Amino acid sequence: MSIYKFFNLYSYSRLNYTDFFHLSFFFKCNEQQAWISNKQRVEFGLPLPPKKPLTGFFEFAQIRRPELLQTQPHLSQQEIMKLIAKDWHNLNTEQKLLVKNKRMDKTYSYRVDA
Repeated sequence: MSIYKFFNLYSYSRLNYTDFFHLSFFFKCNEQQAWISNKQRVEFGLPLPPKKPLTGFFEFAQIRRPELLQTQPHLSQQEIMKLIAKDWHNLNTEQKLLVKNKRMDKTYSYRVDA
């Protein structure tokens, strides 16, 4: 139960501001999770958490970048990203949905594994 639900259950006349402050501190301490850094995970032999999946645009960029590098190797990275962004903007919604559906599958597996 959050502090706000708890505070709303009781009338405002029973609790003053300092009581609310102390209770909110108590609830925040109890709701925190123990976070372990990746370095500590390696030390204790725990598996690393899964990486968050890329957005639809960056999935598209990973596919499109090698094609552009083969056809136009003289372009800088900034120019390549501009072309990729223009291509992404010009894609029709069906093609974007294909890329986004792949991302949704990866997002679902990420949330299940995490």
